[in-house]
Amino acid sequence: MIAAPERSGPCAAAAGPLASRGSRPLSAGPARAIMARRGSSPELFRLSWRRGDLKFVDRARITVRSGKGGAGCVSFRREKYIPRGGPDGGDGGRGGDVVITAGDQRETLLRYRFNQRFAARNGKPGEGRNRTGESASGLVLKVPPGTAVLDAASGGLLADLARPGDSYTACRGGRGGQGNARFASGGMRAPRFAQPGGDCEEKEIVLELRLTADAALVGYPNVGKSSLVSRLSAATPKIADYPFTTLSPVLGAVRVDEDSSYVLADLPGLIDGASEGLGLGHEFLRHVSRARALVHLLDPTRLDPENPLRDYEAIRGEIRRHDPSMLEKPALLALGKMDLPEGPAALEALRRSHPGLRVLPFSSVTGEGLDSLRYAVWEEVKRLREREAATLEARDAKRSREEAATAARRGAPGKTPGKSPAAASATVTASGRAAGKTPAKAAGENPALPPRRAAPDKPAAKAAGEAPARRPGKAAAKAAGEAPAR
Repeated sequence: MIAAPERSGPCAAAAGPLASRGSRPLSAGPARAIMARRGSSPELFRLSWRRGDLKFVDRARITVRSGKGGAGCVSFRREKYIPRGGPDGGDGGRGGDVVITAGDQRETLLRYRFNQRFAARNGKPGEGRNRTGESASGLVLKVPPGTAVLDAASGGLLADLARPGDSYTACRGGRGGQGNARFASGGMRAPRFAQPGGDCEEKEIVLELRLTADAALVGYPNVGKSSLVSRLSAATPKIADYPFTTLSPVLGAVRVDEDSSYVLADLPGLIDGASEGLGLGHEFLRHVSRARALVHLLDPTRLDPENPLRDYEAIRGEIRRHDPSMLEKPALLALGKMDLPEGPAALEALRRSHPGLRVLPFSSVTGEGLDSLRYAVWEEVKRLREREAATLEARDAKRSREEAATAARRGAPGKTPGKSPAAASATVTASGRAAGKTPAKAAGENPALPPRRAAPDKPAAKAAGEAPARRPGKAAAKAAGEAPAR
């Protein structure tokens, strides 16, 4: 345990109530590692924690392990008056799985920053009297929707939990071992061994949160992205007059009318070389991949009159080098800071160099053009939502047709499940030939022999008042001069 040292000097007055709680112990596990990585003291760690520096965490590296299977039991039945009871060892229970599911309401992976090891319970061993051990319940790790599960060793994508309810089984629990009652046979009536439980699985994975937004604001640092989000939504991002003010993405719900709204994301600024990891490039490009549409913001003070779209083309180049498929996303072009003297001149230069290009001018200070920008983004988001809904509906309809066709093939008359069409046709042909047989063949009689005489129906003869036919006895046969029936 690490105890916070006592503060003295001018810092003690600045610490305030925190100094009186300085004797409270601090966890020596992850806290010590974080402080060593940051080169800070326990007291500074507490201050940074209370400021909320670690409030948004979008990447975490964890280790998960499933549960071991319970071992089978070696037991024999021992009861009074039962001298040879035989083996009655039960099977072991199954180990618990580790399942990662998208369902957490918190838009951060802060929980997995400090708790980095998760293990499911082991299965219970079997017991006598053929009692099976208890199977362990699975361990469910909840993450925010939009989290990608990556392999820590190779970096490959294991699962993409984009929607609420999506789940991925990271590690499967070990199977339960079989008891000695399973191995009893005629040649081995008293097995004195059992099967051990299955081993567990352990895996190191990376959880990467990619925020799901309808539209994302992209551009160079300090072009007015945070100011625009604060004016269009109720979000309160940090706004200042220096680059890289936004260090983590900020989501804001933009209200169009009483029944319509969309989510707008303010992402960290992009610089040249972001695709190679410079600046906050990886954090920026990771969240861009989730957005349905992009809104490129241009700063009139950075605009080159000879090449007004230089910044726009540079940003598209960085996105192309990171993932060329992201260039297929619909993009809108907006020119901010129209309240500055350079604004009208920059807009005129854009329209003169590219006459057919749609540019949305606005000013976050005066509110000019904000409504036009809000509805332009909404029209694009609405069109994309309708297209996605149509795609999902077509996919569900196709799946329903395939399931109906499969059910019809299984339940169709004349078809045998598991046989090929040729085998089913041969079966139908054989049944048709059997239907054309003679009555003797159908009854299983030999046609070369005379037909069997049917025995008289005794109940029917009795109802008709007739005596049932009987075989003549020896005396009656002798009186008639016939040989007695044998």
